[in-house]
Amino acid sequence: MKTLIKRKYGTYQAKIRLNPNDPIFYRSLDTKNKAVARKRLDDLYDRLALEKEGMIEPMIQTESKTEPIIRHLSRYLSDLETTASNKNYIRGTEYRLRKLFLECEWTTLRGIKSIDFIEWRSDQVIAIKTLNAYLSSLNSFLGWLVGNEFLQENPISNIKHIPLRGRHSFRRRAFTDNELDALLSSVSEWKRNAYIVAVTTGLRRNEIEQLEVGDLDIVNGRLLLRGEMTKNGETQYIPLHGDAYSVLRSLTEGKRPEEKILRVPHIDTFKEDLKKAGIEYQNARKERADFHSLRHTFCTRLARTGIAPQAAKELMRHSDIKMTTQIYTDVGQLEIDSMISKLPSLFTATNTATKELKNATKTGKNEAFVVMEKLAEMLGIKEVTAEKEWCSRWESNPHGI
Repeated sequence: MKTLIKRKYGTYQAKIRLNPNDPIFYRSLDTKNKAVARKRLDDLYDRLALEKEGMIEPMIQTESKTEPIIRHLSRYLSDLETTASNKNYIRGTEYRLRKLFLECEWTTLRGIKSIDFIEWRSDQVIAIKTLNAYLSSLNSFLGWLVGNEFLQENPISNIKHIPLRGRHSFRRRAFTDNELDALLSSVSEWKRNAYIVAVTTGLRRNEIEQLEVGDLDIVNGRLLLRGEMTKNGETQYIPLHGDAYSVLRSLTEGKRPEEKILRVPHIDTFKEDLKKAGIEYQNARKERADFHSLRHTFCTRLARTGIAPQAAKELMRHSDIKMTTQIYTDVGQLEIDSMISKLPSLFTATNTATKELKNATKTGKNEAFVVMEKLAEMLGIKEVTAEKEWCSRWESNPHGI
């Protein structure tokens, strides 16, 4: 069925249904001339029939390829604002896509070629993780276009992420206790407050910057992390260390619930603070101590207290415990040797002493005492008075053992 409809101002509209069960398709024919409208109606009907049989590309895809790419980006971002709660994620996505469109010279969807992105990526001197973020943003955008039928397929679907294993340009490390003391004692109060909150909560930079007075639960000593400020978009409460609670409580008194609490120093300022405190920003092993290293320090301090890795994972708000144990925990600060020495012995001093003394029955009291002293030294026992008294009883009745 195909019909011409004359609209209020004299222009014609097409009304088409290919099959009885199909929805009716309406489209303006942009003409007041009936003969022209009839010709366009016939052409449109034939095109829709060919589309239905899969013989030609759908009209929406043909038209979308010549439409300005920025218009598609605007639609995509509007949809993200509805479906994604993290505003930083949306801002980051927009920045990366606009940069790609500009530097790859993509003005329409028709112009997107995989080789353009490959060549752009090869010219960059930024971190591999950042390059992968650009690819992820572009894939998400193009996937959205495919899902909404603006594109038939993703033109960069064959491009792979760059493997990170063994190719990090640097790795972060945790601050030592001495370094923290030096840093906190050499900066002004507003910066010290931000550093204390970061290292005692493990909050990320943008999470600290978005904290509002109303997020502090004074009664229960905890902090609300709203979904729009967290990386995973989930709302949750986190317990507060006494140092963080003291800082936040003092900064929120008498302020409105919607007011921001803290400022976070720019990276250049942070580098200056490190220099003033005598701390290397990046050492010879390419281990970096930046602001995010305070989050690594929080995780490492948790491990040093002996907290279970699963509990540390929850406090760090990681989805994978490998992130907690393999990336954010600085093993070099865990004092493994002393931890081993704290493990309880599998042998009791009495049982070991009894065995050794039975073997020493023919050597006499003096050698027995030597054995006991040696055992005490091996087991880390400082007092062996009870064992000596036992040896005295053994001397008077050696066969009663």
